[in-house]
Amino acid sequence: VWERRRVGDDVAEITLDENAAPATLASEYGGAPYRGFVRGVSHVVVAPDGEAVAYTVDATGDEVYSLEVLPTRPSVLAVDAVVAWGPDDALIFLRSDATGRPHEIWSARPGEETLLHSEQDARFRLELSTAADGTPLVLSRSRDSAEALRVTIDGVEVVAPRRPGVAVVACDQTGGVDWRVEANGDETSLVRGESRIAVPGAAALEAVAAVGPATAIVGGVADARGAAWLVDGDVVSEIAPPEPYDDVCVRDDVALAPPLVALEVAAPHRFARVLPYDATKKDWAEAPPPPTAFEASLRTERGDVAGVPLSLALPPGETTRGVALYAYGAYGARLPRALDGERAALLKWGHAVALTGIRGGGELGPAWHAAGRASRKAASAADVESCAELLKERFGAVVARGRSAGGLSVGGALCRRPELFSAVALDVPFLDPLFTLQDAALPLTVNEWEEFGNPHEGGAREAIAEFSPLRRASALGRALPPTLLRPALRDARTGWWESFKFAAAARFSAPASNVVVHADDRGHFGPAAGRAHADDVALPVAWLLERGDAGEGVPIADGAAAGEGGAAGEDGAAGEGG
Repeated sequence: VWERRRVGDDVAEITLDENAAPATLASEYGGAPYRGFVRGVSHVVVAPDGEAVAYTVDATGDEVYSLEVLPTRPSVLAVDAVVAWGPDDALIFLRSDATGRPHEIWSARPGEETLLHSEQDARFRLELSTAADGTPLVLSRSRDSAEALRVTIDGVEVVAPRRPGVAVVACDQTGGVDWRVEANGDETSLVRGESRIAVPGAAALEAVAAVGPATAIVGGVADARGAAWLVDGDVVSEIAPPEPYDDVCVRDDVALAPPLVALEVAAPHRFARVLPYDATKKDWAEAPPPPTAFEASLRTERGDVAGVPLSLALPPGETTRGVALYAYGAYGARLPRALDGERAALLKWGHAVALTGIRGGGELGPAWHAAGRASRKAASAADVESCAELLKERFGAVVARGRSAGGLSVGGALCRRPELFSAVALDVPFLDPLFTLQDAALPLTVNEWEEFGNPHEGGAREAIAEFSPLRRASALGRALPPTLLRPALRDARTGWWESFKFAAAARFSAPASNVVVHADDRGHFGPAAGRAHADDVALPVAWLLERGDAGEGVPIADGAAAGEGGAAGEDGAAGEGG
């Protein structure tokens, strides 16, 4: 619930209730759109003068949004999720092409919509944000290059031009000074104006939040975990998370008045919390709440398996009934390490949770991403195999979870080494890259060639065929364990048909394979909150618990196992009951 209080007035006025947000909805029967209410919104921004609030709504789950404003203005239809307030009370938003690629910058005032900029290169997607000084900023980004734009009263101007091989990862501005994070090959750097600033200990930089012309907080990666640094003039210092948290990231989507910056802290045995950090006092403005009794009963370990970062959350008690392995490994993105509802359910019922930072992800910086992309993509599945093998030795039974592009890594490992897994659950999985990446008319395809390879090129085609889970499922050496595939019929990113093709191939190749496809009418990300979200999480948890139980409790050995070349894990628990 969004509230406001006028200066000198203690009475709160509700401006938006996200549980009953007014929206323009499409008729299920083909009629005209109508006004109704929805539960849950995608993005909210308050007008600079505090007199209005704008928000976006995806009522169908297919990632096509409507832009709503309170007090009521006419709705703006078919927009992207993020919106910003621009000059002269205009709303700035993006629109997508037929493949779902955000490619146009628009402004809207009551009764008027104006196209400001169009990105013609199909490899580039637009991303909208709001700078610390309120200026709308746009990144035009491919997988290997990017430029930064800003929206002014005169139109769109270039902040940082497009340069081959150099990508603007993040940008912000305040007090007339531009801040940005740039990536060039295996290196990322922080730039203030035209000066580069060294950030000691950073494996990679990912975000920047400007506080003043000489002060900012930059987010990135250190020691395979999220980290943040305070930049104050020429002095750079790492921000220590409050114990027992060990992971920090910049939340540039949460607006706070300077010198406060919103930072999210997390750990495998703690739910994520967003806390304000005071850049002037160089300290946390608030302490995290005390742990719940359940959080306090958990323990953690950190280590690596043949160089692959591994974090473990261990359930209460001295035994487990198995371990749930999570993996992603794509786009240079890090697997979230925070405790969430799904992982808490598995822990409550006696399973350990293993979070793996496989190649293709961003846990060890850009070079780690490069080691698991394009022609080297098969390394992601190989890392899952290595981790699963070691975890099976320790915990007796391994169940695995993968989502979206994580289907390539977990699905690929499943087909090569099905004996390692007791059960698998894959949500909206990417399983047929060879076919999907050939069709440039499908959403995201052209943009994905830089990540996975272009099958229209001979060498790349062979590499894609080698790591394709569908191809591997067509030549199984033994039956697959219980495997749940959950495609979404309204998915704008991953084709629902890929799961059905995979299941058919596995059943034909190894008829004893137990593969179930559960497709439902939702989008790629599923319900965000409420009972629908709980039901969405409960299905894969129930599948894994029922089919992936090691039986008699397996004693929890001390220390995380490590493979050849890996280091034994350390006890990372801290705080009450840790």
